Amino acid sequence: MKIDLHVLEQLEKEKGVSLPAMISALESALLASYKKYYPSKNVSLKIIPDTGVLEIVVKKTVVDKVNNIFDEISLTQAREIDPKVNIGETIEIQVDPKNFGRIAALTAKQVWQQKIKEAERDAVFEEFKDRVFGVISGKILRPEGKNWIVQLGRAEGILPQKETVFQDKYNINERYVFYVLSVKKQKKDVEIILSRSHPNLVKRIFELESAEIRSGIVEIVSIARDPGSRTKIAVLSRDPHVDPLGVCLGIRNSRIQNVTKELRGEKIDVILYNPDPKIYIASALSPAKIKRVEILDQVKKESRVYVDKSQLSLAIGKDAQNVRLAHKLTGYKIDIKIEE
Repeated sequence: MKIDLHVLEQLEKEKGVSLPAMISALESALLASYKKYYPSKNVSLKIIPDTGVLEIVVKKTVVDKVNNIFDEISLTQAREIDPKVNIGETIEIQVDPKNFGRIAALTAKQVWQQKIKEAERDAVFEEFKDRVFGVISGKILRPEGKNWIVQLGRAEGILPQKETVFQDKYNINERYVFYVLSVKKQKKDVEIILSRSHPNLVKRIFELESAEIRSGIVEIVSIARDPGSRTKIAVLSRDPHVDPLGVCLGIRNSRIQNVTKELRGEKIDVILYNPDPKIYIASALSPAKIKRVEILDQVKKESRVYVDKSQLSLAIGKDAQNVRLAHKLTGYKIDIKIEE
């Protein structure tokens, strides 16, 4: 009985499955199949690498009377193989059971298919494993329960409901940019979890738009995001000759417009980071005009902000969005008061 090694060599060339790994997998699968149909206790199976010949060797105990044909052999039959063998000893017999060729062929096909799937899975994992915490472009493929399946080239990603944004329509074949939360190798495939709501999606899109941000000359220090509605980012420049606000906005606001487009209209406020918490908090509350800021407790990060009455609603924002985002951005609790 022989295994066609040319098929294995072709799989090695096309799918990257190593020949030794394929032979080992085949031997294990064929041995399991053999034991299913011929339940011998002491059996070994190997494929000769150079020829593909399948060798099955069974160890049987020599007995006077055979009660178990799979593990025992009569003295008469045993001495036809080894004239010196005696009762109670074991003898190795090379077997070629009837009909096992068909079983072997079917088993080999199943192993090949499994190895092809594993190779494809491993290739997908290698392609995507280094893209975790980065962004990727993909098309909406189909809904699956409350989640969405996204086409990512030869792989599929999962956009969980909790990572969606309310104003995204998710029409079939519509293309979006996603943040890659995780890439995990599963038993059958690779699980790629995506997000449209993660704050770092905004940061990564800015990096795509700006070489200065990509290189670290301009740093996005903090992000506060209300997905689908508004985001505030605080930036600083490592180079005194580079304006961080100008880098983020671009010529005629072209850069920030591109980012807003990718986020389907989400408003973005770019704030100049300042190590002085008073200046930083005042900037974070823009577009409101702030009269003054008091730091009540630097350890607990508590502050009080004073505004004119006309600026109160703007400072707080609709549904307290502006002050909430300013709190997330700066890390300070902000109590807004009207200064008479």
